[in-house]
Amino acid sequence: PYEIIDLLVYPNPFNPVQDFAQLTYELTFPPDRVDLSIYTLAGHKIRSWVDEGAGIGFNFDSSWDGRDDVGDIVATGVYVLAVEAQAAGHNVKDFTKIVLIRSE
Repeated sequence: PYEIIDLLVYPNPFNPVQDFAQLTYELTFPPDRVDLSIYTLAGHKIRSWVDEGAGIGFNFDSSWDGRDDVGDIVATGVYVLAVEAQAAGHNVKDFTKIVLIRSE
């Protein structure tokens, strides 16, 4: 089966002033492409990238620094991480929440 398992964020909540949010997930198949995106709760995409090193099994090389695609640190709040993996004509997605708390 084509699945994304155990999509996790650590630490969650996280403070981008002090650390990064480590993004991990497990794939049950070797992907052709894995796209990661961060959305606001209103559905606006604020950050996206391709996980170039993704493979079958656990993937833990991706992290989020709390910045949008322009490079600005986003506001304190709840965001949605979307992971989409494609292979052999199959397309699977999984979602989880990330809580960002900015404090100096």
